[in-house]
Amino acid sequence: MENPANPVDVADMAKFKSRFKELATRFNTSLKFEGMQGTFKVHTFLIKPQDVDALATALTEKPGELGWGSMHDLISKLTVKS
Repeated sequence: MENPANPVDVADMAKFKSRFKELATRFNTSLKFEGMQGTFKVHTFLIKPQDVDALATALTEKPGELGWGSMHDLISKLTVKS
């Protein structure tokens, strides 16, 4: 979800989309805009259940062309490396 009135949300979504776009073909998926829910833009994507961990790992391995989002440091701290 993205709040278009929040510049950080807008920038974070653009950064997420840039990395997701790099991975979409590999995971046979695409990001779909579902419309507005209140003040938020809602986006969805579908992947196979067995690909969830691999996609999550790939998304956090490196930034997309626009860089890391604002929550990168927190996500890095919470991510369990095996």
